[in-house]
Amino acid sequence: MLEQFKNLVNCVKKEEDSDDRELILDAIEQKSSSFVKYVEAVYNMELTTPIIYAKYDGAELRDKIENLDTKRRICHDSAISACAFFNRQCEYYNIEKFCPETTDRYIIADFIGEFVNEVYLAGTRERVKSMDDMIKVAKEDKCIPIKNDKVKNIIKGEER
Repeated sequence: MLEQFKNLVNCVKKEEDSDDRELILDAIEQKSSSFVKYVEAVYNMELTTPIIYAKYDGAELRDKIENLDTKRRICHDSAISACAFFNRQCEYYNIEKFCPETTDRYIIADFIGEFVNEVYLAGTRERVKSMDDMIKVAKEDKCIPIKNDKVKNIIKGEER
């Protein structure tokens, strides 16, 4: 997927009209950031929801959860739109499409997770080639989970 994305960027780079080239590259940059924003919205919702349930109840709880869900849905819609944009651009340049050709929210969500993961792994490729390797490297670097008591002490400022 990442290679097809780079291929699209390289095709646009060859665009003769510099104004068109810059406009399209800016759009690619903006649209690709929607993938990260969606993953971030999912991440925030999954981590924040239990905290919200612990802190709030009643109407305030409902409002907080609805706000998170709305932000996630908006980011998801933006990512679906980005996929359609990328597919149109790939079609225009007559190159392989890298986004699924669907508006199915679940398929797009899975694709975005895989795409962002591939980008992440490409950025850590010198040490990590897969999620399994990432776990192995984390263990080798002693990045292992710490016990809750130690976390509580760190939060209280008793241990660093």
